Amino acid sequence: MRTILFFALIIIALGQTNATSPLPPQQETALYDHLFEVNPLWALEDAPGIDWCQEMAFGSDTERIRMHLWMVERLLKQSPNKSGSMRGELIQTLAIYREQQRYPQNHYHTQRQPYFIDNQGTACAVGHLLQQSGYEDFATQVSQEMNYAYLKDMPYQEINLWADLHGFTLDELALIQPGYPPTTAWASLGTGANDVVTALYVDGGNDRMIVAGQFTEMDQVSCKQIAVYQNEMFSPLGDGVSGDITTIISMENNIYLGGEFDQDNNIAIWDGNQWTYEKILPGKVQVLYEWKGELYAGGTYFDTGFAPSRDFLTVRRNGVWESVDWIGGAVHTLSSYKGKLVAGGEALEGVADPFYVAVFDEITGWEPLTDKNNRLDNTVYALLADGDDLYAAGGCIAANDSPTFCLARLENGQWNSLIQYDSWGFPNDAIQQLHKHYDDIFLGGNVKINPGIGTLGNGIAKLHLSDQYVSMEAIADLDSTVHTIATYKGQMVLGGAFTTNGSWNPAPVPYIIQTDNFTGIPGPWEVQFSLWPNPVADQAQGKVDLNKQISSLSLFDVTGKRVALQYEIQGNEFSLQRDDIPAGMYLLQVHSDGEIISQGKIMLR
Repeated sequence: MRTILFFALIIIALGQTNATSPLPPQQETALYDHLFEVNPLWALEDAPGIDWCQEMAFGSDTERIRMHLWMVERLLKQSPNKSGSMRGELIQTLAIYREQQRYPQNHYHTQRQPYFIDNQGTACAVGHLLQQSGYEDFATQVSQEMNYAYLKDMPYQEINLWADLHGFTLDELALIQPGYPPTTAWASLGTGANDVVTALYVDGGNDRMIVAGQFTEMDQVSCKQIAVYQNEMFSPLGDGVSGDITTIISMENNIYLGGEFDQDNNIAIWDGNQWTYEKILPGKVQVLYEWKGELYAGGTYFDTGFAPSRDFLTVRRNGVWESVDWIGGAVHTLSSYKGKLVAGGEALEGVADPFYVAVFDEITGWEPLTDKNNRLDNTVYALLADGDDLYAAGGCIAANDSPTFCLARLENGQWNSLIQYDSWGFPNDAIQQLHKHYDDIFLGGNVKINPGIGTLGNGIAKLHLSDQYVSMEAIADLDSTVHTIATYKGQMVLGGAFTTNGSWNPAPVPYIIQTDNFTGIPGPWEVQFSLWPNPVADQAQGKVDLNKQISSLSLFDVTGKRVALQYEIQGNEFSLQRDDIPAGMYLLQVHSDGEIISQGKIMLR
């Protein structure tokens, strides 16, 4: 093991930074690899009794840092206490710190970096030991003067004196000190909106994003409830609209809005010149969805008399809305799964065997997606199809306060619950949004991430799935609900009722924000691929200058959606065929045995 690790010493000598691509905590690999990711000084340790090659994975980087600190404690306990020192007491202090899992957050760096005390006042392990032993003023001085330095790069003689007085060596303190991964950086889109954003839609065919809500200004441009974002600028659509907008879609050069509008209308249509309105009986449209070239609208009807409410699903054919022989309750979401239309929403009242997800068969019509012995047990607000899997998000707690499904995945025809109410606690009792951004799944709404340990957050979370773990990682701490999520030009965009991000020193983010932390181009990769010609007209040849067998290629458009790509592979070379893929900017990923070894932007003209 030691001879293999000597190469790491070069990295340590260059400032103790890890120059390779970040190792995700969810990746199952040797314990040593994970420890080295947190602190490269593990390359110098040859502790007896540690199984360095044990395969491990972690639900989050917080859990991995906890393991790092626990391993450090094992080493510290193997060394005898120095006479008259506080070593034993401070090792116990370190153990309590480790179990609390309140670690600093990396707010200002794009790579793993030490933070002595972060901008929320959370100290690193060494800083915490200084504070707890009466050296608060010195810990503050370090944070003000060398907050992002490794211990051995700090010029303070006081560190050596403190270490000697309390029974530690400088090498031990340096091993304790972890680096912290970058946190997600959110920024307003322009100067933001002046009121709530309720819906986003990426119109890839016209290279624009459509934004709707309650606002009258977007980035200080007058836009009455509807705006177009293109070329980093907002512009209005005519005189705008007046109403409650819940959903947007673009078809046949028209823009359709669903919701509730004046005079009991629930559809607004922009034809490029003016707004017109339509009424699909009394009620509110919750979702618009294109399936097989036709526009479907789902939501809830409300009768005008004393009769109970009626729920609906309709389709627009030849300019006329036609009823669909729907069998369920209110429709909140529509998706396509394995070539069939799937709807999610509320169950009909009084039904003995209620269901919340139904599938449309062109021969038999609508029917529950699963049999009565394996059904979800609360309202479904979002569906997301991902290959052979179907995800459903919705209610986390029933009227009688019993926990319900929250988030589930359909696997081999069976629903499996992934997130439980008791584990996470959602103040709004539901997950309202699901979004696929490249290869990652994100959950949105009024989602409070309060795991008891780890990073707190609100509004948006990243889902981590592995054989060992199912967890959510908070990637923002917004002060209110996320109503809508989109991917536009590689960036994730959120719209909602929020105005600030962060509990400590909150940053203003008025109603619409974006981040490029999840663009799928994080690098640096081991090597970049070569492609010629680029831009691509019909076909292209590519090569990765790396002695690895390419196993597959993946192509994503600017919305983060995977695009079907025809290609051939021979060793570390590949050829691709454009076929009928539309012109535009795309992200090409090159894989070897399931690992991304190279990726970059390509242009189709």
